[in-house]
Amino acid sequence: MMPVDAGSSTSDTVTPVGWREHYTCAAASLAATVVAVALLYPALVALTRPLGVFSTTALVLGVAAVMGVAWLTLELVWEWCAGRLGGS
Repeated sequence: MMPVDAGSSTSDTVTPVGWREHYTCAAASLAATVVAVALLYPALVALTRPLGVFSTTALVLGVAAVMGVAWLTLELVWEWCAGRLGGS
């Protein structure tokens, strides 16, 4: 357990986030992204086709961005449910 503020007289403590939580959120976001891409692949290809040569680059960057947002969202939800997300 790590103290919230070393100078405070309160006994509030914060449990550090474990590596399993990060890996679980990463795996879940990867799985959600794979499912979303599998279901929406024809639409994604049609959306990026006008970009010509850069269509594959846009597709990969878009999928990576979706996975990043999904990972961040899952981490935030996990921390909120665990009661470790800021605030009082």
